[in-house]
Amino acid sequence: MIKILDSDFKILDTITRYSSVTWTKRFYEGGSFSVQLSKNTDIKTDLDKKLICHKGNYGIIQYLGESSASVPVIKGYDLKSILSFRQGKGDYTGKLETVIKSIVSDNTEGNRSFPHFVIAEDLKRGPEVAYNFDKSASVENMLKTICEAEGVGYDVIYKEGNIVFDVIFPKTINHTEIFRNGNIQKTDYAKNQLQLIMDIVKRFPLRLPRELRITHAR
Repeated sequence: MIKILDSDFKILDTITRYSSVTWTKRFYEGGSFSVQLSKNTDIKTDLDKKLICHKGNYGIIQYLGESSASVPVIKGYDLKSILSFRQGKGDYTGKLETVIKSIVSDNTEGNRSFPHFVIAEDLKRGPEVAYNFDKSASVENMLKTICEAEGVGYDVIYKEGNIVFDVIFPKTINHTEIFRNGNIQKTDYAKNQLQLIMDIVKRFPLRLPRELRITHAR
């Protein structure tokens, strides 16, 4: 079942007739989603800029259109993409996690804030770094520059009524192998898809793309 939500995460409508849902998760940038509906699906709610929830994934609806086969399709972007809507610049020095969260904080406060947007506690992880952004750029591109250089990631997820930003650091894997005989094993990574992307890219940086596409058939 797909839920259509308002900006306060209250359910406005549900969709039960659909063919597939595809979520494209990107490690250094916002992702996207596409919902292929069944023909003659009746949607009574205005979908413009509403939220969508499916199997724990949340996104913002961009539009309702049609596929090449004249099948109705809902498309949009995931919560992580909201950082592409804010511009920033400046000099930042300090612990890696502090620098990243300071950039986000500086550009999402006051009249530039998002509803229910919060930043997870700064644990001051990572080395001392210094970054200068003398030209205005999207917060998403600022974070991409840092994260690609430093080998970390970030995510924006729904948690207990809030949209939460946090930095993702690679885990040291001692007790569980990700791969065995070429297959990804069932581990706690099932709970954190972006953590899985990070550790795969770290292990095989030249062989795997930095995104994960997940399709759920009805």
